[in-house]
Amino acid sequence: FNNLLSIIGGYAAQATKHREKRETVDEALDIIIKAVDQGASLTKQMLSVGRRQTAVNQIIAQNDIVTDLAELLPPLLGDRITLHLDLLDNGLTVDADKAQISQALMNLCINARDAMVSRGDLTIKTFEHIAEEDMPLSHATMLQGRYAAISVTDTGGGMDGDTVKKIFEPFFTTKEIGAGTGLGLAMVYGVMRDVSGYIDVQSKVQKGTTFTLYIPCRLGAGSIEAGAQLKALVVDEYEAMAEMVAMSLEDIGYQSDLAGEDGSMAQIESAEGGAYDLAVVSTTLVQIDGIELCERLRAENPNLVVVYMSPSASEGLSDRRRIGDDANIIQKPFDPELLADLVMNIRND
Repeated sequence: FNNLLSIIGGYAAQATKHREKRETVDEALDIIIKAVDQGASLTKQMLSVGRRQTAVNQIIAQNDIVTDLAELLPPLLGDRITLHLDLLDNGLTVDADKAQISQALMNLCINARDAMVSRGDLTIKTFEHIAEEDMPLSHATMLQGRYAAISVTDTGGGMDGDTVKKIFEPFFTTKEIGAGTGLGLAMVYGVMRDVSGYIDVQSKVQKGTTFTLYIPCRLGAGSIEAGAQLKALVVDEYEAMAEMVAMSLEDIGYQSDLAGEDGSMAQIESAEGGAYDLAVVSTTLVQIDGIELCERLRAENPNLVVVYMSPSASEGLSDRRRIGDDANIIQKPFDPELLADLVMNIRND
């Protein structure tokens, strides 16, 4: 919270100092709003832990996690640390709690800052890692699979082998007494465990340190043959919403039919005969149950890929309890490009 308060206070001061410069004020206010949102998410996360509730996951883009965080980092890093971003083109998507992943990355960045006593460089990189077989890491063995990786590298003093072995132990810290709780990296380790991911650390004295988060890529329930004629069914109670989804899908090669709750059920009936490759369905339809509809469609066409649109985090958690943790759920409101990325990742898997 002190980090977020520093961001809010710093940018509020900049806005006050440069109040005659509209562009500077607008930029500062945008970042303050994002910091407030981050604080609200962190509060929910802490309350969730205190009540031992399940984290609310959502489909999030690997690169979006980093770019959103990067806007909050400058006042925390100060003038002596230069931030570099090295982002994967066409970044991957993951199913995780964005607040938790963002907070884990912020902890890594703050630790990296503190490790660089003078000037230094901090690099955040996103990339894809495919483990074709089980792979040993610094503190665990990573199971084979496809991972969205995010690394944080500093040019600080590094750590020796004995320190690396203890680094994730609760209350272990290399900082001076009163300068750290020793819980930051233990929290990061716990977050990665909760998403079935991994964290690796590579460090050498006077050579710097790299922490890498490995988050399982989002896997789809079905597959689509390359080159096939792609057709999608979009079902939503709001016509404008359905049209927006159809436009997004058109950009990646789908011809969409729209079905609402106004009696236009012909498309749904044809989908039961296997006419569609993809169905994007709201879970809050009034006249019909969206989840039951998808179960019926999948019963008739097992290869049908289904994406559920859920209106809120709480509704999304309730939906997951009904349809399983491996379902493709995207939370409204969402960026159309995020939906397209999700569908493309399902097709590629």
